[in-house]
Amino acid sequence: MIRNILTIRETGSVLAIVIALLGATAHWVLSPRAGEARRIDAERFILSASMNQQTATGAINARLDQIAERVNEIDRRNNAAKDSVGLYDDILNRGLEAGLIVGRISPGRQQTLRGNVEIVSIRVSAKGDYDQIAQFFRSLETMKSFHQIGDFRLLPRDTSNGRKVVALDVEIQFSQIGISKDLAALRRKAATP
Repeated sequence: MIRNILTIRETGSVLAIVIALLGATAHWVLSPRAGEARRIDAERFILSASMNQQTATGAINARLDQIAERVNEIDRRNNAAKDSVGLYDDILNRGLEAGLIVGRISPGRQQTLRGNVEIVSIRVSAKGDYDQIAQFFRSLETMKSFHQIGDFRLLPRDTSNGRKVVALDVEIQFSQIGISKDLAALRRKAATP
């Protein structure tokens, strides 16, 4: 009988060859799939980054649209405050609709504030009862301009038909807000389709 006994060194060499063959076979079988998995993972990462960028770009564009709409609103309100004839007419109509007897509408003081804000005042003198004056003030709230009540005086007058008549002297301050060149450019871009 021939003894086929391998030495420890020979046994180790055979095991190393078997392991190397198994590793090469596994690499040969699995390597294309691993490469494909890496490629798919890279594509997924790129698509995810692209989607995140698109989402961020969409959010930025939506915010720019909101800013542009706000700039357009400021323009509309500034234009309303610039039209002094329109303001006088609007205030007169609001006073008459409230039932006031409007005596005088005249220009008040003008001033420019820091931050490129210009304020133009209009003084109104009128007569009516307290409810009519309250209705007039409520109607001023709906004007399409930046405005506020500066100062006002109410002076009791005669009683007419059982109602107390009050003289009103009020200053309404209209503001025009300056728009920077950068914001003006944004407004023009938003207006263009």
